[in-house]
Amino acid sequence: MLADQGRSGFSVLIPASAPKSVQAAAKDFLDMFKRSTGVQLPLLVDNKHKGSGAFVSLGNTRQSREAGVQMEDLAEEGFHIILSKGNLFILGKDTPDGETTKGGGFSNGTANGVYTFLEEYLGARWLMPGELGKVVAKHETLALEDINRTEVPLFVSRKLPYLDASWTMRNTSPAVNEWERRQRLGYSINLWHSHNWQQTVPESLWDKHPEWFPMIDGKRPKPGFRYKLETTNPELVKFFAERAIEGLKKDKIPRTFSLSPSDERGWSESPESKALYDPPAGGGRYPSMSSLVLKFYHDVAEIVQREYPEGKLAGYLYDLYLYPPTKVAMKLPDNFIPILAPSSITYGFRLYHEENKKNWLHVIRSWAKVAPEIWSYYDISNAFNLWRITSNYDRLTGATGIVTPPAAELLNFIFSGLVENNVRGGYFFGTPTWSNTAIANYMLAKMMWNPKLDAYEVQRDWLYHAYGPAAGAEMEKFYNKLEDIYREYSKTKVINSRPNDAMFNDLYGGSNYAAIEKIFLQAKSKEMNADQQTRLEMVEDNMAVLQWRLRNAGFLPEGFSSPLQRTTAQISHLLQKSTDAFPCFPEALLGWRQREFKSLKHVPFSVVSTLPANNNEELPLQNKNVVVLHTEKKDDIKLYIRNVEHGTLFASCIIKKSTGEEIYRGLLDEENPIQFKAEAGTTYYLYFPARPGASTELEITGQLASIQATGGEIRAERQKNPIYIYVPYQKKDAIIKAEQLADNKVKIIKTDRL
Repeated sequence: MLADQGRSGFSVLIPASAPKSVQAAAKDFLDMFKRSTGVQLPLLVDNKHKGSGAFVSLGNTRQSREAGVQMEDLAEEGFHIILSKGNLFILGKDTPDGETTKGGGFSNGTANGVYTFLEEYLGARWLMPGELGKVVAKHETLALEDINRTEVPLFVSRKLPYLDASWTMRNTSPAVNEWERRQRLGYSINLWHSHNWQQTVPESLWDKHPEWFPMIDGKRPKPGFRYKLETTNPELVKFFAERAIEGLKKDKIPRTFSLSPSDERGWSESPESKALYDPPAGGGRYPSMSSLVLKFYHDVAEIVQREYPEGKLAGYLYDLYLYPPTKVAMKLPDNFIPILAPSSITYGFRLYHEENKKNWLHVIRSWAKVAPEIWSYYDISNAFNLWRITSNYDRLTGATGIVTPPAAELLNFIFSGLVENNVRGGYFFGTPTWSNTAIANYMLAKMMWNPKLDAYEVQRDWLYHAYGPAAGAEMEKFYNKLEDIYREYSKTKVINSRPNDAMFNDLYGGSNYAAIEKIFLQAKSKEMNADQQTRLEMVEDNMAVLQWRLRNAGFLPEGFSSPLQRTTAQISHLLQKSTDAFPCFPEALLGWRQREFKSLKHVPFSVVSTLPANNNEELPLQNKNVVVLHTEKKDDIKLYIRNVEHGTLFASCIIKKSTGEEIYRGLLDEENPIQFKAEAGTTYYLYFPARPGASTELEITGQLASIQATGGEIRAERQKNPIYIYVPYQKKDAIIKAEQLADNKVKIIKTDRL
C-alpha cells in the first residue's frame, strides 16, 4: 500500500551519485504522487536510509543492489519496474553527467521507467508543456499488485524538433525540454544528419576548383543558392572524405557525419553525371538522382572506411534520390546509416492520398532489403511545414488558426510500416503552435516510444484527459470530422505541406467550417473543470482566428453567423496570448529576424534643406516593407488605417526603436489607430510584413517635416519640430505613394500588395 487516506510509510531513495536525469525524475515522482494522493513523500539518498521502512528505489541504489535487482542485462534507455517484498524498484541504465553512451547519446533508463510508472499506475499525463499540461488521477488509496516489468524502446533515436518559438532544430525552451523528457524522447545513438554539401565544400573553393562544382549548360558557373557538387570528380570525393574524417576525429561527442546533398535542384549536367541519371520515379517530372547520389555515398564511405574504420556516416534517401536506383546496385555502405525522408510522398498530410500510400510502401520496403541494423526515418507527417519557410517569416502565417487533425490514420499507417521494416529511429517535426497541435505533438512522442500503439487510442486518451470524458467524447468527433474532410479532399487532390488559398477554401470554406464548429460548440457546452475549460479555450481561439480568416477571404456563406465571430481588435489580442510555457500563436505576428534588424540600425540619413517640387511622387519601397520615422522632439504619433484588406492572412505592423526595443505589435485595424509617444532624437522602424493578398492605406499624424523622395536622402521641410519619414530604396517592384497633407499628416497609399 503506497498510500492510504493521505498517509504513507514510504520514502523515495536515489543514489548519492544520481545523475541529473534521475534527480529530475525523482522530483516529478514526488510532485505527481502528492497531486494524486495528497502525500508528500520524503526524498533521501540511499546511504541515508537506515534500513527500516518501505521505500521506492529510483536508479542504481545500494538497496536495489542488495535486493539483487540487476540492470546489466538492459539495453540503453531500457528499465525494470519491480515490486519486491513490499518495496518498489525502478532502475535502468543511466549515463553519468558529462558522459555519453558509446554511440554519442544518452541513456536515461531510470527516468524512462519513472515516467512509465507515473503514467500507467498513477494516471499521470503531461499533455503539453507547463502547469496546464499536468494531469493526474486522484487516489485516496494506492495499492499495487506484483509488478515485474522490463521495457526497452524500439527506436534508439526519438527526436521531435521545432517544438518552441525559437524556430530551431534544437528546442531551447525549458518548459518544452521538460515535456520532452517526460515523454521519454531522446537518443542513445547520435544520428547527426543535415544537408551538408555547402558546409563541407564552401563556395570559396570555386575560384581554385571550378571542376568540383556542377556543370550547368556546359559551364561551371559560380555557386548560387543551395548549390550542388560534381560528385563524379575523384578529387572532390577525396576532399569530401577527408573533411568527414577530420570532423569525426575532432568531435568530442561521437556522432555520424552527414553526406547529404544540399536541398533544391541544380544537379550537375556533366556527361559523367548525366550517365547516372535515373528515369523519373514516382510520377515525378524530373530524372531521379538516386544512382548519382548513392554512388557518391559509396565513394566517400569507401575512403572513410579505409582510413578511419571507426567513423560512421549518415545521409538522406530523399527528394529526387528517394526511389530505388536503376544505374547502380541497390546496396548501402557498411559504415553508413540511411535516413529515409519521403518528402514528396508524406510531408503535410499527403498520405491521405491513396496513391501516396502505395508509393510509400514501395519505397520503404525496397530500402529495408538493404538497410543496416540501425536506420532512421524523417518526416513531417501530421502538420503543415512551418519550419521550411522560416527563411521568409512573412509566409509563416499560412497555418495560423488552421485547426488540423492529429491524423491518427496516417500515424497508424506510418508507424506500423516502420515496425514492419525494422526502422530504429524517428525524427518527426513537431510544431510550436501548442494551442492547436498539442495533441499532434503528444501522439508523435508517444508513438516514437512505442510504435505499436493504436494512434486512435492515444488520441482518445489525450482528449479525455485534456477535456474530461463528456467534452473529450465530443472533441473526438470533432477531430474525426476533420480527418473525414481531409480524407475526402484527398480522393482527388493532395494536401501538401504549405496551405494555399485554394486548399484553405476547399478544406474549411463553405459548409465545412460550420460542420466542425457545430461539434465544437457541443463540446464547449459540456461540464469541465477550470483547467479543462482553459485547454478547450485554446481550440476556441484557433476556431475564432480560422473563422476571421475565412470571412476576410470570402470563403464563408453570405450571412453566416457564429458565436465565435470576433473583431479584428479581438483577433489581434488573441494572437498575442500565451501560457506560462509557450505563446499560443508564435508564428502569427513575426517580425524581421535580429540580423536584419541590426542592419537597419545603420540606415544612412542625409538631410537636405528643401523639399522636392512634387510632394506626391511615387517612392520605391524596400521589399522588407520598412518605413523609418525620426523625431527631433518628443511627439504623439498616430497611424490611421484605411481600407485595409487582410486577405486570408494578417496585415500587421511591428514598431521598434533603433535600440531594438519593441513598442508595438499587432494587426492593422481601421477602428483602432496605432499610437505611441515618440521620444526626442529617436529613430523608429515601422515594419509591415509582406502578406500575399493584403493591402492598406496609412495616415501618419504628428509634427511632420517631410517624406523621403529619392535614394537615401531625407528631405526636411521648414518645421520647428520635424519628424522625418524615410522609405528605404531597394527595388522598384513594390511602390507606395506618399502625400503631404494639411495639419501635419502624411498619407501613405499602397499601390501593390503588402
